[in-house]
Amino acid sequence: MKQINPEIFDLLKQQQKVTLGFSGGKDSLACAVILKALEINFIPFYFYLCPELFFVEKTLTTYEKLLDIKIIRLPHPMLYDFLRHNDFMPPPMIEYLCSLNLPKLTFENLVDCYIRSTGDNNIYYDIVGMRASESFNRRKFFKKKQNGIDHITKKIFPVFDWNKSDVLQLLKEKNIPLSDDYKIWNRSYDAMKYQFLFGVKKHYPEDYEKIKEYFPLIDLEIFRYDQNKKYF
Repeated sequence: MKQINPEIFDLLKQQQKVTLGFSGGKDSLACAVILKALEINFIPFYFYLCPELFFVEKTLTTYEKLLDIKIIRLPHPMLYDFLRHNDFMPPPMIEYLCSLNLPKLTFENLVDCYIRSTGDNNIYYDIVGMRASESFNRRKFFKKKQNGIDHITKKIFPVFDWNKSDVLQLLKEKNIPLSDDYKIWNRSYDAMKYQFLFGVKKHYPEDYEKIKEYFPLIDLEIFRYDQNKKYF
């Protein structure tokens, strides 16, 4: 197992509890394994774009058993944005959704609301599975956080200086498999875009129908891509 940054290690060991954004992807998995190994109490959160999708629940329940944790399911801030913007909605739904005056929310808002609902008013450091080697934008982001810590936003990035092979090696050592998402998309499912929707429609047709219950015009995303591919 690659050693984590000493400053991150020291800061983590000082925490009684932390939160973790758990996407089910390899980097958030690695963070969960690290926290378990360090015996640090943490609350993992999964933010769903559409509730009750079978393949998502299969992934989450698998990791709950393997890691002996309870993963909290919360609506993704993007889900609120979809509803606020009337994305993939038929005209009769637009007036109704506009009447709800849905707020614009952040991950921090949602986590804070959940924690406060339990009677806990503390603010905890949030563990984020992001790596500088993933992209140019990530490298640029971490230039200002060279030790993988942001005390202002209270975020810690334990694997910020790891590469992909480091993460996969850790998961292999702990016998933690990647989710089925990686067989379809080579990453975890995380968007309402053609890139993911086509795979859901092909491999999980019942889940695709579930998505259509919430977003009746979602077929238009696939139609738009097919037309662009045809004419451009």
